[in-house]
Amino acid sequence: MKWLPLMMLGAVFIYVGLYGLSEIPLPQRFQLSTDLTPTDDGYVVSYNPDVVVGDGVGTKLAAGTKATAPIGIQRGLIKWDLSSIDYTTITLATISLEVGATPSGYTYLGTVDVHKTDNLWLETSITWNNQPALGAYIGSLSGITNEGDMVQLEITSYVQNQLSTGTLSIILKHPSETVSASERADFFTKESVAHSVPTLHIEGGAEPTEAILTVRVSYDGTWVDATVYLTGPETRSGITSGIAGVTFTSLTPGTYIASASYLDDSDSEQVTLAAGDDKLVAILLFSIPAAPDKATLTVKISYDGAWVNGLASIDGPEQLSGTTQDGYGYTFSDITVGTYTVSGWYNGFSDSSVVTLSTGDVVIWSINLYGTPPPSNDWWEFLMDFVDKFRTPIFWCGVGFVVIGFLYLVKDLRGNKRKEDDYRRFYRRFLI
Repeated sequence: MKWLPLMMLGAVFIYVGLYGLSEIPLPQRFQLSTDLTPTDDGYVVSYNPDVVVGDGVGTKLAAGTKATAPIGIQRGLIKWDLSSIDYTTITLATISLEVGATPSGYTYLGTVDVHKTDNLWLETSITWNNQPALGAYIGSLSGITNEGDMVQLEITSYVQNQLSTGTLSIILKHPSETVSASERADFFTKESVAHSVPTLHIEGGAEPTEAILTVRVSYDGTWVDATVYLTGPETRSGITSGIAGVTFTSLTPGTYIASASYLDDSDSEQVTLAAGDDKLVAILLFSIPAAPDKATLTVKISYDGAWVNGLASIDGPEQLSGTTQDGYGYTFSDITVGTYTVSGWYNGFSDSSVVTLSTGDVVIWSINLYGTPPPSNDWWEFLMDFVDKFRTPIFWCGVGFVVIGFLYLVKDLRGNKRKEDDYRRFYRRFLI
């Protein structure tokens, strides 16, 4: 059955070679991460139950036991504000603490337990007697052996549950709190200057619900300052600033009409925005309309994402070339309509693409060159770019897999035929 997987793989390659990956929809998601510093941190001791030990200015917090007079227990507390986190889901949350030096008379407490607690406390007033109740066990910080060590604990589910309250607190304690030895773990607080502060690192995702649209306006090939009116699910207006244009953020998805006027010309463009889109629209205005049987083509060249002065050429019904001017590009005016191969060169790199011009068309065409691999937001976009460049060889690889699979199929069928003939001969001899 070697033929079946080969033919299936070949069919996939042929499909990708013909249509690319753009026809395969994937949900769009913003991946986010945040590092939070505590709003409050400190520690309390049972042998001074009504004393504020750190008073909000101490550079260390501690957890452990003290077996010499005064005998007792130490607990650390940390609180973070989660109100700035608006993720739909939390994929990872970890706390990171830097270990400080243990005072004389103590040995390092190699493992510290972490517990949940409520948020009704402040570092400037927390004492042993008014500390919040010890909550459920979350996990343990381990490997505490030397000053400067960084220890971490993953607390994803706890952060997810606390998002609705907007605050999260933990208590650090000795695993047993049995006072049999002087064991202690010290950690640097948010007041520490030369050391790492307690950090809550959060990663998550948020489904996009809004869109972004940037509109540029050019007049006779030059980007100008003009008023843009946006109508659709929302009504907006703004003034462009040269090549930067004007950007409308937090737009409700839908179909919009962007209109602009400058001196003696006005025009509009229609654009449809989906959630998460970040699109660019150019409105091209002219003092003299293009010839009725001609077209206008502006070619711009970018290198590693920045507009550059490069060499642009077109090859088709006419062969012309010119040097682009940064974001303004180079404009080929009143050229014969038809299909052109547009090429761009800069810094030893080149690329080309094909554009078809119809009567009266005014088109801006970009050639994007990269001295380093093109930027990609994720692996899927990079794979799409790769497939777009190598669709033809992928197609023929697919054909090759199908042919090889077909040959294996023929071989299997012939083998089965021989087996049937052998069986027939055997039965004939047996019966005779």
